[in-house]
Amino acid sequence: VRASGALSAICYREDIEAALRTPAMAGIQLLDIQDFPGQGTALVGMLNVFMESKGVIEPEAWRQFCCETVPLLRMQKYTWTTAETFTGRVQIAHFGAADIPDAQVTGTVTDTRGGCVARIAFPAATIKQGGLTEIGEYSLPLTDIVVPQKLTITIAIEGTDYRNSYPVWIYPAKVDT
Repeated sequence: VRASGALSAICYREDIEAALRTPAMAGIQLLDIQDFPGQGTALVGMLNVFMESKGVIEPEAWRQFCCETVPLLRMQKYTWTTAETFTGRVQIAHFGAADIPDAQVTGTVTDTRGGCVARIAFPAATIKQGGLTEIGEYSLPLTDIVVPQKLTITIAIEGTDYRNSYPVWIYPAKVDT
């Protein structure tokens, strides 16, 4: 149940973020994120039939990718080798009440122990209400990663609660077997 729920949360995130990255998209509608006991049992939601969390995903984690303002990281893949350079493009989908002037968008790359691998600072930008704002591109050589591990890239708008984290996995380019 936990594995199916985790996969479902990942799929919801990918679908929602794909819609947010689509220029001129009119919005999204989720048919239901609650289990449905109406015409037989359908245990498919993030919430149970009483609209309570099933522990599949924390509300704070859901809000990272499903709220009025969502930092987005566009990348080719989630798995990289130490012979590659990670590249990603940062965008902000903003459908709040007004523009966000002089927004300082930052990023951090942390390892599995929570240690900081890199910090990213983009030039201040006005994030326009009602669409997608390009913030900039980022690259990180991965040659200094010595053991296979998961890195977490977090993009945030400083001074707000808007942030979004992405897992990337790094593996050696060659393994001596």
